[in-house]
Amino acid sequence: MSAPLWLRACFLALPLTAAAGVFLPLVPGPVSGLFAYRLAAVLLAVYAIYVVMKYRPPLPRAARIALVIVAAVQVWSGFANLWSPNKSVALEATVASLFPFAGFAAVVVLATVYRGLLSKLCLGIYIAFIGSVLVAAYDLVFDDHFTQQMGVPTVFQGQATSFFLNPNNFACFLVTVVAVLVIDLIQRRPWWRRVGAAGSLVVAAYFMMLTQSRTGLLGLMAVGGLTIVVYGARTRFKYWLHGAVALAVFSVALAVLQTDRVTRAFYLVYDQVFTRNDAVVQSDEYRVMLTERGWQYFIDSGLMGVGPGNYVTILNTDPQLGNQAALNPHNLLIEIASQLGVVVLVPVLYALVFVLVECMRHSTARLNPAQSLRRDDYRLLSLAMLVALVFYAIVPSSAFLESYCWLCFAIILIATQKSCDLREAGSSPWRSKVGQPAPLPDPRLPRGTPARPATGPATGPATMAPGDGATA
Repeated sequence: MSAPLWLRACFLALPLTAAAGVFLPLVPGPVSGLFAYRLAAVLLAVYAIYVVMKYRPPLPRAARIALVIVAAVQVWSGFANLWSPNKSVALEATVASLFPFAGFAAVVVLATVYRGLLSKLCLGIYIAFIGSVLVAAYDLVFDDHFTQQMGVPTVFQGQATSFFLNPNNFACFLVTVVAVLVIDLIQRRPWWRRVGAAGSLVVAAYFMMLTQSRTGLLGLMAVGGLTIVVYGARTRFKYWLHGAVALAVFSVALAVLQTDRVTRAFYLVYDQVFTRNDAVVQSDEYRVMLTERGWQYFIDSGLMGVGPGNYVTILNTDPQLGNQAALNPHNLLIEIASQLGVVVLVPVLYALVFVLVECMRHSTARLNPAQSLRRDDYRLLSLAMLVALVFYAIVPSSAFLESYCWLCFAIILIATQKSCDLREAGSSPWRSKVGQPAPLPDPRLPRGTPARPATGPATGPATMAPGDGATA
């Protein structure tokens, strides 16, 4: 059974509210995206609890993993407050983590119970992409930042930032958009949808250049390379000409879009990558130092973590910091390990292993061609989004409390579970019958006989008891 209309609308709005809300927390009032996402996260969490408690569906492994991660974060954050150096910061971080993780668990649970919600999330990412591009286009046309007009200052002039305040964050958001667009590009969809996906990829690459982000461009190439390999393996490289034509059209489109801004951005990125001026070298060395300090705090704390939000607190006491600003480690896994320790790190790593193993496993089920293509699409979406998340997790100073980061992680788990359901070719039929009673055992049959549906009469000779019309 498909999801209610209000639930589908909520899933459509989630990516935009998560992306805008994370980077515009200074905008006051109820129109702030941060407030909207928190409201949606609480609403979805309450509804997910209602569905689970009332209908008691068999939750798949992806949903159980999400619930374990959320439980580990919330419970261990409460215990970690006891030994945190700055207990007020730890308490504030614990409360702030309620919203992104409640939304994360609710999205995974509801999307594995109801049909069609994963497509709504992907469409929501496309809507968020359109909104971010419109804001970035405003910045280019009027040579001003839209966020400054809303009272949020930015120090990045001449670079595309949209409503993300930081061009690197905008670039890595575009990488996650590309991970969704490539699915529309290779699926057997109407031609106009595939043309729209191709045009959107060109627009994404255009604004990617204007961000001047090395990490974003590398992520774009990684997702594109993964798509070529997976699509080529699926078609046994019979349609290699498709890739060559697409690459040629892509290059011509970028050449047509060449402007002074793009040319200048290209040379700036080239200078950062190959010339490596002093500013780039210092930035890279500082990020390496932050990662090393995070690993050191993880070991020194006895693998228990220093407490939520206390990485920066301890880093401020480091004599080697000098005049540099204390920032979080720009690495999601190191941030989790240094602050919450092995109790939270292990479930997150298990989730990543689950995704990789299930995506690499070959199907032994007898699937028809349409099911095989759907499974390949789910696998590609999961892997492409995972590659995009790798880059997204190392760009922001702190990705642990970013709602959009965990929303992408939810998409990875949901797509992996959909692939598992098709591979097993015998998953529980409950997910297509949300709102109906669970199957009930037939008291006339021997114990251990499969249950019959709760509605409708039992059919077939195996369910017919003596005296019900059978003839001797």
